[in-house]
Amino acid sequence: MGGVTAISRKKGDGTVTFSRSQTFDELGRLLTAIGASSQTWTYGYDKTSNATSVTDPRSNLYAYGFDALNRLINETDQENSQVSVTRNGIDAITAYQDPRSLTTSYVRNGFGEVIQEVSPDRGTTVYQRDARGLVTQKTDARGVVTNFSYDNAGRLTAKSFPASTAENVTYGWDSTTGGNKGAGRLTGMSDATGTTAWAYDARGNVRSETRGIAGNSYVVSYTYDAADHVISITYPSGRIVTYVRDTLGRVSGVTTKQSATSAAATLASNIVYQPYGALQWLTYGNGLSLWKTFTGDDELNQLLLQNTTTNTNLIQRFHTRTDNGLNLTNIWDNLDATKNQSFWYTASRRLQNASGPWGSLTYSYDGVGNRTYETSTVGSTTSTKVTGYASSSNQMAQVTTDGTVTRSYGYDAAGNLTTDTHDGATWTYAYNNAGRLATATAGTSLKGSYSYDGLERLAIRVVSNTTPSGTTHLVYDTAGHVIAEANGLSGTTTREYVWLPNEETIDPGPMSARASAGLSTGKLGSAEADGDATSAAQLISLNQPKQGINLNAMPLAAVSGVDTGTPATYFVHSDHLDRPIKMTDASANSVWDAIYLPFGAVYSIAGTASLDARLPGQWFQLETGLAYNWHRHYDATTGRYLTPDPLGFVDGPSVYAYANNSPMMKTDPRGLFAVAIPPSTSDPRGNCTLDNPSGDPIIQNADWRNWRDWLRVCYMLICWKRFPEPPPKPKREGQRIEQPYEP
Repeated sequence: MGGVTAISRKKGDGTVTFSRSQTFDELGRLLTAIGASSQTWTYGYDKTSNATSVTDPRSNLYAYGFDALNRLINETDQENSQVSVTRNGIDAITAYQDPRSLTTSYVRNGFGEVIQEVSPDRGTTVYQRDARGLVTQKTDARGVVTNFSYDNAGRLTAKSFPASTAENVTYGWDSTTGGNKGAGRLTGMSDATGTTAWAYDARGNVRSETRGIAGNSYVVSYTYDAADHVISITYPSGRIVTYVRDTLGRVSGVTTKQSATSAAATLASNIVYQPYGALQWLTYGNGLSLWKTFTGDDELNQLLLQNTTTNTNLIQRFHTRTDNGLNLTNIWDNLDATKNQSFWYTASRRLQNASGPWGSLTYSYDGVGNRTYETSTVGSTTSTKVTGYASSSNQMAQVTTDGTVTRSYGYDAAGNLTTDTHDGATWTYAYNNAGRLATATAGTSLKGSYSYDGLERLAIRVVSNTTPSGTTHLVYDTAGHVIAEANGLSGTTTREYVWLPNEETIDPGPMSARASAGLSTGKLGSAEADGDATSAAQLISLNQPKQGINLNAMPLAAVSGVDTGTPATYFVHSDHLDRPIKMTDASANSVWDAIYLPFGAVYSIAGTASLDARLPGQWFQLETGLAYNWHRHYDATTGRYLTPDPLGFVDGPSVYAYANNSPMMKTDPRGLFAVAIPPSTSDPRGNCTLDNPSGDPIIQNADWRNWRDWLRVCYMLICWKRFPEPPPKPKREGQRIEQPYEP
């Protein structure tokens, strides 16, 4: 009936690099999906063709339950943990019950829009809306009021906090001053950290972003080719990074020069890719060669970093999947067997066991995904940590190590971690009105203060009572990667970073501005009812170049001592997650080596250089031991974020866990939702799976355009089933309802 029965990709010489086959029944329903290693997923349906189950290659079954109206009302995972929802007469979700029987309830107005959320983790949040359905006021569980203003086109123009006007944010649109092609686009912003101005070309690409922070100006400018790919970035210091592209628009080389009149230096050349896929080969500017091989499922097999001059290897890792090809089970280090790593997973694919240089670790979880036990064995010594949780929420209460309480926690009414007592000290965390970490204090000693711009990016970091201390300003590219750090007093750039765009992207065509956060599990769009999530999702994507959805980027180089006149360039080498594990200097000598525990905590770092980049999207902060992860802060020692997910249940019932508790196979570059590595190949459901009944009810309330765009992305990923269309929202007077996209 027209179903795709086989998919393969080949190189020019005919070598098959990817294959998958599928079978269908007489009704055209997908029955099986078979990977290159014969790993098989099997799908089941009821009499009305609702997809009721998927069985993975390890014979673990994930079940979906429907009511008499064919509405999805529950999901039962492979470990028999169930989430369920209650729906009203227009099919909107009014209650969400997690596997611990904790219920989040939603009050909706006559148009089906959420006006109140009562959550065991986030407390009670109340929303007020205007006649267009736009959120005009939000009151969170702390009692913090946020007001939102819009123009006649429904675009956010201001976010204000009556309790702290210094944190107010204003957004400007449509400026055409100085030839700016800004009509219909975000062109200005004012916030607690300073001001931002964007200039665009006629095709909507960002030509420049000018940031003013504490009296210092930082300008980042871009040039593009005829296909709207970035071909050069000029940093605030004047450094120019140039991207050479092949006939398909992929980056084939990267060069840089310290200024417009300086000689160009090569950072990467001879870049080769898998057909329609990931980076396969490149030569670094110091002569080292990176070589990757992949399985027929597009999964990394070998990672090799070689000095071709001396014919020696600096990194040689083999990756295997021995559990029916489903999960990453081994990383073999052919240079040092003591660095071998092995992993095993629960039926629901959470990390269960991890062995490596650190010894052996075993994790246990409850049905929500809260870590309950951690057993560590090093040599003949075994230690067990038991984490207890509040009976009425998924917030941690305390950790007991071998029978003794060693760590205790406190939260505010909105679910933000406020106290963490361990190792004889109490850490106190304070948050701004937007719910972002503002200060971190150990005992009575202030360690860090943090300020954010109107796009939720960390702009000012002040480190106190720690070595090194001082004020740092951070500068970003349009995708949110840190490209420069500057001295907060002088404004002089001290360090710079160069990123290699990930060409393994999905380009679904023009996307709704609010769909930028919409690639993950669940039915994602804009969190329309949550003012903060709305503004973040709405604004993040407005300034990105037209290169598809850049889920990740590989760190390529770090430049230190920019302010000394004799900068040193280091080449960054990453693991399968695009997480840095080594840096080399211009002579190909190793200057920084890192080994990590499974959830990202550092096991060891050796070398004379330093680097704060960690898991994709994360920036380590020595003063607290936490990592800044764009929309949240992350604690690698617990595998949890300090604050609940702004997008709610987008990653399932746990709003605190990192990457579905699968840190060796998924990342979370934005601190919002998990991304599979590689996307959509280790499971034919890809990133389209529903890990929760219908995603966050707030998110499901997204407008039709978001829903349509998300379906388009899912369809392009060969989503394993077609999701039922949500019912039409009741039409407000003067509103036009777009029809859902039909693939």
